[in-house]
Amino acid sequence: MGSGVFSRSPSSARAPSSPCSRSSPARPSARRPRTRTWSRSSPQAATAIRNARVFAESEARRRAAEALADVGAVLAQTLDPEVVGQRVADSLRVLLGAHSAALFRLEPGSGNLVTMALSGATDGGWSPNQIFPRGSGATGLAIEERRPVVSPNVLTDPRLVLSDEFRARVEASQHRAVLAVPLVIKDRAIGALSVGDRARRLFRAEDVQLAQACADQAALALEGARLFQDAQDRRRVTQGLYDLTVSMERTMDVRERVETFIEKAGETLDFDRVGVFLATPDTHELEMVAGTDLDPGTVPPVAFWEQGGGFQAVWESGETVVVSTDAELAALPPVPPAVREHPFSRSRRFVIVPLRFQGRPIGVVGADNKTSRRPFSPRAVTQLEMFSQQLAVSLNTARVFAESERRRRAAEALADVGAVLAQTLDPEGRSASRTTSARCSPPARRRCIAWSRSRGTWSPWPSPGAWDRPSGGMWYSHAVPAWPPSPYATAGPW
Repeated sequence: MGSGVFSRSPSSARAPSSPCSRSSPARPSARRPRTRTWSRSSPQAATAIRNARVFAESEARRRAAEALADVGAVLAQTLDPEVVGQRVADSLRVLLGAHSAALFRLEPGSGNLVTMALSGATDGGWSPNQIFPRGSGATGLAIEERRPVVSPNVLTDPRLVLSDEFRARVEASQHRAVLAVPLVIKDRAIGALSVGDRARRLFRAEDVQLAQACADQAALALEGARLFQDAQDRRRVTQGLYDLTVSMERTMDVRERVETFIEKAGETLDFDRVGVFLATPDTHELEMVAGTDLDPGTVPPVAFWEQGGGFQAVWESGETVVVSTDAELAALPPVPPAVREHPFSRSRRFVIVPLRFQGRPIGVVGADNKTSRRPFSPRAVTQLEMFSQQLAVSLNTARVFAESERRRRAAEALADVGAVLAQTLDPEGRSASRTTSARCSPPARRRCIAWSRSRGTWSPWPSPGAWDRPSGGMWYSHAVPAWPPSPYATAGPW
């Protein structure tokens, strides 16, 4: 029995082992399968992360495609450049999650940038229709180099040129990082699209591609809108010129013709205020004949040979002057305080067009956008020049008509004198009979001729007063209606 017990003791000792004795050899075998499970799940996690990234990229592309499709839908509904530009700026700012976005158009003549649309925060005083000098900031560099420009901080980027006004606006705003892409049509830059965000934001290559796609879409939209607007403007201006010509031909009074010009120019041209200034008969000063919502009599004359400001520059050069910046304003001659302080002359942005006929200056036309603050487009300036040329031709027609009427009345007066002379040979009798029948329909001015006994001839006599008889002879007086009908009919060096 004892041997049997001892012979079973090893197996029985292993069988009833304690829980601790069982767990110690089983613990390594339990960890081994768990390690194999994690090694199998690592590729699955990597696949899940990669799928999430692909999904995010596909979502971004989907949103970008929807935004571009939205812009295309806007194009199909309207050709208004401002509506299209605003939709492009809004879409790009949302897609990139940026602080702000702006669309600029390029002025063909000066190369200045004009703000067309703003989206997002406008801190720093940004507003539509602002003008920035050529080459300013990242947008100016993008236009000059015809490629996207990315800057983590525009204030410290040595590549960028910032004017004092531009730098002050950036410092007052929250955005520092900028992505700017040019708007190009057939290798011709027409504007730029920019996105601003917080400092040190890094725009990725995907952001640049998306911005460029929006810029290309915007360029096509704006070019189509521009062509349509050009056609509409040509039709409108042609109709306006026709109406102006017909309306001015209805009267021969200079003031009425100028007032008609002011009315038609206000209806057709893109200017808030228009004023016409004609030279005085001695050509020493310019006097305002008519203006938009202004009494011409309240505008003091401008002596354009000295301290005439823009009037002097236009009169001397015969060229149109456009003042769109403070630098252009500072380059003009000064103006007298009385003129500078007048409401019509307080504008710091204006256009002055010469009135010339056959190379002779006769006056100027001034215009501004003081109320709306709109910038002057080259098209608007050209249209104002066309209207001004038509006015100059019309004023010359009125001058020729006035001169012919003056000569006709003089001829009629001389014919009456001849008729009186043919009735009698008595000088005293001729004088008395004609004096009693002289017509005095006011307004009138007297024309006198005197008989010179020494010379034996009749000659004009400047009558010192009504019915005064010159000594040593006799006179004849004939009432002639006053001409010209307004003091401006002979204004200018006719």
